[in-house]
Amino acid sequence: MCRVPAGRWSLALLLLCTGCMRQQPSAPAAGAPAAERSAGEDDFAARLEAAKGIMTFEKRADALAQLAQDAADAGDGQVVKSAIELIQVVETRNNAAFSAALRLAKSGKGDDAVAVAKMIMSLERRDEALARIAKGNTGE
Repeated sequence: MCRVPAGRWSLALLLLCTGCMRQQPSAPAAGAPAAERSAGEDDFAARLEAAKGIMTFEKRADALAQLAQDAADAGDGQVVKSAIELIQVVETRNNAAFSAALRLAKSGKGDDAVAVAKMIMSLERRDEALARIAKGNTGE
């Protein structure tokens, strides 16, 4: 049994000693050991970090667009959304989101496909992507 002198320890230590603080299992984070993540997740996380470090808008946009396509092909909607959110060149963002949405839909990731299609800034292209997803016409 843990004996805590009154007023000497913080509430957190008191709770820890009494067993009230329990760590909940969670999904492996980007900094987790490689054994806890798949090779694709590790690669996508590293690529996303590399792309964030590119200072030129156009080069960063191109790198993020390619990452979004590769992640879509792998069915990783979260990486697709993260990459597309960071693209600041509107035309590149719209094209990448359109293509990634169709690729996600083709791989059976309908919810992610719709979310990515809604990231398209051009209303015409957004409607086209959503219509193709709705009709099952996911070929590029």
